[in-house]
Amino acid sequence: MPNECDSNQISHVAVKPPPFWKHNPVLWFVRLEAQFKLAKILNDTTKFNYVLSAVESDILNSVIDLVLKPPENGKYDALKKRLIEVHSESEDSKIRILLQGSELGDQRSPQLLTPMRSLAGDNVGEPLLKSLWLGRLPNGTQTILAALNENLDQLATVDQ
Repeated sequence: MPNECDSNQISHVAVKPPPFWKHNPVLWFVRLEAQFKLAKILNDTTKFNYVLSAVESDILNSVIDLVLKPPENGKYDALKKRLIEVHSESEDSKIRILLQGSELGDQRSPQLLTPMRSLAGDNVGEPLLKSLWLGRLPNGTQTILAALNENLDQLATVDQ
């Protein structure tokens, strides 16, 4: 008779976190938490240990107090919050990058809008973002799009 699986048996699903993304720790945690969901990992200590195993030593040094003496409860959330605080660009820095900008290069205009919108966050209104975005497009495209009375998302799809 073939062996039947015991319904109480726990199978282990491996999580392989990517290297820590210093340039975008928020997105790194989104990706890691997706892996936790797929692997059905809910335990705070397990999540904490996965982060410790994935993050390079120079980055861990920036949060060494939490690494050496984590709180009793919520250690994963505490570590996540601190890594994001320490390694995310400040709002001022994001605004500076947005204002200095990057040129369109070989990107399509909708591809330029996405990182600009990310930098703008909730700190920059749509009229200013629209003006900055249009200013980075080729002159002919600027003229055509500026004449249309559309919102930013609609304009971005016009130039695809």
